[in-house]
Amino acid sequence: MKKEYMLIAVVSAIIGAGLMFVAVGGNGSSGIEGWVPVNSEVVSAMEKNVDAVDNPTGNAVTDAVKPADISKQDVSETATSPVQQQKQQSDLININTAGLAELQDIPGIGEKKAQAIVDYRNTHGAFTSVSDLIKVKGIGDKMLQKMKPHIGL
Repeated sequence: MKKEYMLIAVVSAIIGAGLMFVAVGGNGSSGIEGWVPVNSEVVSAMEKNVDAVDNPTGNAVTDAVKPADISKQDVSETATSPVQQQKQQSDLININTAGLAELQDIPGIGEKKAQAIVDYRNTHGAFTSVSDLIKVKGIGDKMLQKMKPHIGL
Protein backbone atom coordinates (compact mmCIF):
# COMPACT_ATOMS: atom_id res chain seq x y z
CA MET A 1 0.00 0.00 0.00
CA LYS A 2 2.78 2.43 0.85
CA LYS A 3 4.61 1.54 -2.36
CA GLU A 4 1.55 2.57 -4.35
CA TYR A 5 1.41 5.96 -2.62
CA MET A 6 5.12 6.49 -3.18
CA LEU A 7 4.79 5.57 -6.85
CA ILE A 8 1.84 7.93 -7.28
CA ALA A 9 3.75 10.74 -5.53
CA VAL A 10 6.85 10.31 -7.71
CA VAL A 11 4.86 10.10 -10.94
CA SER A 12 2.82 13.16 -9.94
CA ALA A 13 5.98 15.13 -9.19
CA ILE A 14 7.53 14.22 -12.55
CA ILE A 15 4.37 15.06 -14.47
CA GLY A 16 3.99 18.33 -12.52
CA ALA A 17 7.57 19.33 -13.30
CA GLY A 18 7.04 18.50 -16.96
CA LEU A 19 3.85 20.57 -17.11
CA MET A 20 5.61 23.51 -15.49
CA PHE A 21 8.44 23.20 -18.00
CA VAL A 22 5.95 23.31 -20.88
CA ALA A 23 3.96 26.15 -19.28
CA VAL A 24 7.08 28.29 -18.92
CA GLY A 25 7.84 27.79 -22.56
CA GLY A 26 10.24 24.91 -22.43
CA ASN A 27 13.25 27.20 -22.28
CA GLY A 28 16.10 25.23 -20.73
CA SER A 29 18.19 28.23 -19.74
CA SER A 30 19.17 28.31 -16.11
CA GLY A 31 20.57 31.08 -14.00
CA ILE A 32 19.82 34.75 -13.71
CA GLU A 33 19.83 36.92 -16.82
CA GLY A 34 22.43 39.67 -16.75
CA TRP A 35 24.31 38.17 -13.81
CA VAL A 36 28.04 38.88 -13.84
CA PRO A 37 30.44 37.38 -11.29
CA VAL A 38 31.94 39.86 -8.85
CA ASN A 39 35.54 38.67 -8.84
CA SER A 40 38.10 36.78 -10.87
CA GLU A 41 37.97 33.71 -8.61
CA VAL A 42 34.36 33.12 -9.64
CA VAL A 43 35.26 33.51 -13.32
CA SER A 44 38.12 31.02 -13.06
CA ALA A 45 35.88 28.52 -11.26
CA MET A 46 33.23 28.92 -13.94
CA GLU A 47 35.81 28.47 -16.70
CA LYS A 48 36.99 25.24 -15.06
CA ASN A 49 33.38 24.08 -15.02
CA VAL A 50 33.01 24.90 -18.74
CA ASP A 51 36.23 23.02 -19.52
CA ALA A 52 34.91 20.02 -17.62
CA VAL A 53 31.70 20.10 -19.68
CA ASP A 54 33.59 20.49 -22.96
CA ASN A 55 36.01 17.65 -22.14
CA PRO A 56 34.03 15.09 -20.13
CA THR A 57 35.98 12.46 -18.23
CA GLY A 58 33.09 10.14 -17.52
CA ASN A 59 32.27 11.94 -14.30
CA ALA A 60 28.65 12.66 -13.35
CA VAL A 61 29.62 16.18 -12.33
CA THR A 62 30.37 17.05 -15.96
CA ASP A 63 26.66 17.00 -16.74
CA ALA A 64 26.41 20.54 -15.37
CA VAL A 65 24.90 23.33 -17.46
CA LYS A 66 27.43 25.67 -19.09
CA PRO A 67 27.45 29.16 -17.57
CA ALA A 68 26.88 32.21 -19.76
CA ASP A 69 29.83 33.57 -21.70
CA ILE A 70 31.60 36.10 -19.51
CA SER A 71 34.61 38.09 -20.52
CA LYS A 72 37.34 38.85 -18.03
CA GLN A 73 37.10 42.51 -18.99
CA ASP A 74 33.47 42.66 -17.76
CA VAL A 75 34.50 41.11 -14.46
CA SER A 76 37.49 43.39 -13.95
CA GLU A 77 35.22 46.42 -14.26
CA THR A 78 32.90 45.20 -11.51
CA ALA A 79 35.59 43.67 -9.29
CA THR A 80 36.96 47.04 -8.23
CA SER A 81 33.78 48.03 -6.47
CA PRO A 82 32.38 46.68 -3.19
CA VAL A 83 34.41 43.48 -2.91
CA GLN A 84 37.83 45.10 -3.03
CA GLN A 85 36.70 47.96 -0.82
CA GLN A 86 35.42 45.51 1.76
CA LYS A 87 38.65 43.52 1.57
CA GLN A 88 40.70 46.68 2.15
CA GLN A 89 38.50 47.64 5.09
CA SER A 90 38.72 44.14 6.56
CA ASP A 91 42.51 44.48 6.72
CA LEU A 92 42.05 47.41 9.11
CA ILE A 93 41.60 46.83 12.84
CA ASN A 94 38.31 48.26 14.08
CA ILE A 95 39.13 50.30 17.17
CA ASN A 96 35.51 50.13 18.35
CA THR A 97 35.27 46.34 18.41
CA ALA A 98 38.85 45.06 18.75
CA GLY A 99 39.89 43.26 21.89
CA LEU A 100 43.22 43.55 23.68
CA ALA A 101 45.00 41.03 21.47
CA GLU A 102 43.82 42.69 18.24
CA LEU A 103 44.74 46.16 19.46
CA GLN A 104 48.26 44.94 20.24
CA ASP A 105 48.65 44.05 16.54
CA ILE A 106 48.65 47.79 15.79
CA PRO A 107 52.22 49.12 15.49
CA GLY A 108 53.24 50.99 18.66
CA ILE A 109 50.45 49.54 20.80
CA GLY A 110 51.45 47.32 23.66
CA GLU A 111 49.46 45.78 26.45
CA LYS A 112 49.12 48.99 28.49
CA LYS A 113 48.03 51.20 25.60
CA ALA A 114 45.61 48.53 24.38
CA GLN A 115 44.09 48.41 27.86
CA ALA A 116 43.91 52.23 27.90
CA ILE A 117 42.01 52.18 24.57
CA VAL A 118 39.55 49.58 25.88
CA ASP A 119 39.09 51.51 29.14
CA TYR A 120 38.47 54.77 27.27
CA ARG A 121 35.98 53.00 24.96
CA ASN A 122 34.14 51.47 27.93
CA THR A 123 33.98 54.82 29.74
CA HIS A 124 33.17 57.20 26.87
CA GLY A 125 31.53 54.89 24.33
CA ALA A 126 32.55 54.14 20.75
CA PHE A 127 35.03 56.31 18.92
CA THR A 128 33.36 58.54 16.35
CA SER A 129 36.56 59.09 14.39
CA VAL A 130 40.06 57.67 14.30
CA SER A 131 41.44 61.01 15.53
CA ASP A 132 39.53 60.51 18.82
CA LEU A 133 42.36 58.17 19.83
CA ILE A 134 44.37 61.26 20.81
CA LYS A 135 42.07 61.53 23.84
CA VAL A 136 43.44 58.20 25.12
CA LYS A 137 46.25 58.54 27.65
CA GLY A 138 49.61 57.70 26.06
CA ILE A 139 48.57 58.32 22.43
CA GLY A 140 49.71 61.55 20.79
CA ASP A 141 49.89 62.95 17.27
CA LYS A 142 52.99 60.97 16.27
CA MET A 143 51.56 57.70 17.59
CA LEU A 144 48.25 58.36 15.83
CA GLN A 145 49.99 58.97 12.49
CA LYS A 146 51.87 55.69 12.92
CA MET A 147 48.62 53.82 13.69
CA LYS A 148 46.32 55.35 11.05
CA PRO A 149 47.21 53.00 8.15
CA HIS A 150 46.27 50.02 10.33
CA ILE A 151 43.04 51.14 12.02
CA GLY A 152 39.49 51.98 11.11
CA LEU A 153 36.00 52.29 12.58
